[in-house]
Amino acid sequence: MRLTPPVRSFLSSHDLSGKIVAPFVTYIVSGLGRSRRDIEELCPKSTIEAGLAVLGEDARQARPDESRPRFRLNFL
Repeated sequence: MRLTPPVRSFLSSHDLSGKIVAPFVTYIVSGLGRSRRDIEELCPKSTIEAGLAVLGEDARQARPDESRPRFRLNFL
């Protein structure tokens, strides 16, 4: 999976240097795919968190999976 044009455009036109970027997607086949690498290329001076991918058909029922590391953000 690649970044959608609107997301790519947003990341290209905003300076996110020093910011935390936390990718998340809903998907049907590919999960995060190449999204993280694309974000790293577009935001080289940002901290890119591990991503969260939720199967599209399961999005409404999605709940935390206690067997996986928590997806957490540290805001100041």
